[in-house]
Amino acid sequence: ALAALDYSEYALLGAIDGKVLFTVTTAAGVSLWASNGLGDPLLGGQIGGTIQLTADLGGAAGFVAIDDDKLLFTVTDADTGVVSLWGSEGTVDETEELIAYLPGDVNSQVVLNDVTYFIAGPNNTRILWRLTDNGVELVTLLPDVAAQLTLAGEQLAFTARTEGVFGTGPSLCVSDGSAEGTRMVVDLTPVQPGTI
Repeated sequence: ALAALDYSEYALLGAIDGKVLFTVTTAAGVSLWASNGLGDPLLGGQIGGTIQLTADLGGAAGFVAIDDDKLLFTVTDADTGVVSLWGSEGTVDETEELIAYLPGDVNSQVVLNDVTYFIAGPNNTRILWRLTDNGVELVTLLPDVAAQLTLAGEQLAFTARTEGVFGTGPSLCVSDGSAEGTRMVVDLTPVQPGTI
């Protein structure tokens, strides 16, 4: 299918339900496609083997998570920079924008107790969010430059820049998925520069 398009680039987005989702950038915009690997009418393969899910997402797409049989991804609008959250089950009818505006870049997604959490926020402001059946829910504001969200046993762990005993510096933080259960564990600021 790509050979029949005048494209400038393509990128793998993720896989769900036996289909690979990918984006194709052309002069008309960034389109979303799904393929079961069996070709398409343009190549003489299975009809519907490779299908276009949307003609133009409006900007670059980035994988977030697979949640509730839906591939979740962000789209950063090429004109405004606004980030939205999308979901797809690999069909035209089940591909849609879920949240029109997320505050800043989305990174570091983790599943804890069957709930997907991720960090997003503009500039150095970071916010912990969780996906719910009704969309995205704010959990709590995080310290500056929070990143590297990961699962640590039954908690979420992440690095951040916090005010500690030795001044403002890197720290290790944890969260149980609630505002009250989000805290710094250890200040990683060296006592003397170059030492820990």
